[in-house]
Amino acid sequence: MKDTILDQAKDIVYKGGEENAERQYGTPAESFQRIATIASILCNKELTAEDIAKVQMSQKLVRESYAHKEDNLVDLCGYTAILNDLHNSNADTKH
Repeated sequence: MKDTILDQAKDIVYKGGEENAERQYGTPAESFQRIATIASILCNKELTAEDIAKVQMSQKLVRESYAHKEDNLVDLCGYTAILNDLHNSNADTKH
């Protein structure tokens, strides 16, 4: 049986799928924070890792609006999970 897009996204985000992306790029939280740091400099305004997750989600929605591609939806699910994890992690540090 073929994995659903949710299963695929879970494997990528939490199990290091896609040939162990975490080993290649660090954890999603680390990677998105680094992206936020660089994007903040380029945009001349402070962006957060959560902002980057939202931008990545927007990118996949735009791509999907042009043509359906399962990868767009898998990545959208993954970015949604990462956004949730970042939000929960930030909420934990505020309490």
